[in-house]
Amino acid sequence: MSNLKESAFCQPNNNSDTDWKEVIYPTTIETGLFSFIILTAFIILETYFFIRLNRVIPPLYINVPIIYRSIRFNGLINIVVLLLWGYSIYEAIKLYMRIDKNKTNPTIEKSLVYMIHSLKLFDEESFEIEKDGKKKIEKRIVRIIRIFYNDDDKKVYVRIAKDGDRFTKEAAALGNNLESALGMNLDVMNTTVNYVEYVFLKYNDRRLDLATSIKQKTFDIINISGNISYQLSKTPHSLIVGGTGSGKSFFILGKIVSYLSLTPQADLYIIDPKKADLSLLRFIEGFEDKVATEPNKIAKLLREVVELMEKRYSEYFNDISAFGRLIAILGYPLSLLYLTSSLHFFIL
Repeated sequence: MSNLKESAFCQPNNNSDTDWKEVIYPTTIETGLFSFIILTAFIILETYFFIRLNRVIPPLYINVPIIYRSIRFNGLINIVVLLLWGYSIYEAIKLYMRIDKNKTNPTIEKSLVYMIHSLKLFDEESFEIEKDGKKKIEKRIVRIIRIFYNDDDKKVYVRIAKDGDRFTKEAAALGNNLESALGMNLDVMNTTVNYVEYVFLKYNDRRLDLATSIKQKTFDIINISGNISYQLSKTPHSLIVGGTGSGKSFFILGKIVSYLSLTPQADLYIIDPKKADLSLLRFIEGFEDKVATEPNKIAKLLREVVELMEKRYSEYFNDISAFGRLIAILGYPLSLLYLTSSLHFFIL
């Protein structure tokens, strides 16, 4: 691969850094065990050295004229030697951990190596060799699919290089195989000229409960699940659809709790001409005049909300300095209007 293509292949994205590791197949001798053996041998030798040092150090006596006695400090010397031994062991382990951290992730790499082997993502050719005076045919691997990987706290990134060989076509069709090999759910697949990138979630997405929604303290970030959220100022409209009994009302209730937990608290208006579940919110303190179910009250509520919207436009967008201004800069509480007949809402 040329330097230009290699640079493009390792170009960082928003979710990972440039520390990509290449999967080696066939696997070489594991260096992690060798490093551990070296560390263990060093600790044993150093322990032996400090034991010998402690034995050859002569006793230390200091005469104290005031009490007409000599004080022996062998115990203090033993403590100093023990501290030096412990510090040297600590530094050795810290160095080992620093080196080990820069190595490949053995679990991920072994899974990818297993996939390469089981799917035979390599090409072999036969070569004639002479051994012990006899000619034999030996198969050798001449071409292997090139796979790189990287990971962070939440995701694993796998890139399969497009080198113009037969693996280029297969690179975009390995999603299910990678999911099975890694035991992770595929989140996103991106395709470029140089590679195909698969992004996997280390942890499954989790559902949020109302208690979690109440705890969030943000201006306009609404969490849908553990991994999914959106910004109200950038997504001012939403449509909620689903079959009967699918949980639309409870989902909307969770979003309402999230809106009321924003800082500053959102100003929420609800229009429910069907007089369904959300119409019952009018019996909650603070919602008496903000839930409309009858035609006249719906028209009145809409007129009040429109007037509020026009007032904000006149106050905050009256000169050129307002160009490109975000709603978060205004510091004004969000006003949310729910129309439950079509189950969508608008931000004012």
